[in-house]
Amino acid sequence: IDEAKLLDKLKGMGGAPQFYKMFSENGTVYYAMEYMKGRTLLDLLKQNRAQGYERMEIDEAVELLEPIFQAINELHKNHVIHRDVGPDNIFICKKHLRLIDFGNARIQQKGVSRTVDWAKSGYAPIEMYDKSFRQDTWTDIYALAATIYRMITGMAPPDSQHRMSEDKLVSPVDLDVDISPDESATLMKALNLYPDERYSNVMEFYYDMVKDWKYEGILIGLEGQHVGDKIPLTADRKYKLGCREECDIRFAKGTPGVSRIHGSIVWKEEGYAIYVDEGSTYGTR
Repeated sequence: IDEAKLLDKLKGMGGAPQFYKMFSENGTVYYAMEYMKGRTLLDLLKQNRAQGYERMEIDEAVELLEPIFQAINELHKNHVIHRDVGPDNIFICKKHLRLIDFGNARIQQKGVSRTVDWAKSGYAPIEMYDKSFRQDTWTDIYALAATIYRMITGMAPPDSQHRMSEDKLVSPVDLDVDISPDESATLMKALNLYPDERYSNVMEFYYDMVKDWKYEGILIGLEGQHVGDKIPLTADRKYKLGCREECDIRFAKGTPGVSRIHGSIVWKEEGYAIYVDEGSTYGTR
């Protein structure tokens, strides 16, 4: 029931299973959600290994996971921590990726940290085991970084509890992985044992991973729902704004003054942006 209520709260959020209805019949509570056809990232990695393809390129891995970065960012803006990010909970559909299994997700509570007995070795940071460390956005960031580490090296990081006594995590740049020193350092920052030494904003982590090869500009939110967000921009690509799931910069459904397709922003190589009116009710305001 808790998972259903959380999915209902996140209804319309891109990158998460779409929740339809919760109902009670014959003394049992049920909920209906989106049917997804595909496989998990873990299934893909196992298939690749069976075919002798142990590692993904770093750009391939991060590009594949871009919707998951966005989904986690949406969760965090709604003050929710997933707490179980990993290859088995990333579902690859034909046209999109979904972050699944919200049974362990929690609303952020200041000063509250719950240890668990189901933590996923290699992907769970130390705060999942030790209450002296607070769980927060950096908890999901560690797990996402561990997922990328697994994708590009062929192995998960050592268990964080073992790392506390003897840290044997090897930087990807020292494992003959085709990765730049800066990209490797970014990943290692996200995998830092100590929460306050990691990233706290998942999109900042994303931007630092791709800034050398993907984006030429960055859009920074100054107020409203996207305050503090850093949204990387590629030159001459149109970025849609609005409430629909297809939008690159999404607002909650029903946000006052924001249309379904509100408008678009195009970043130009010369260093300026163009706003495009898409003919919406509110787009010219």
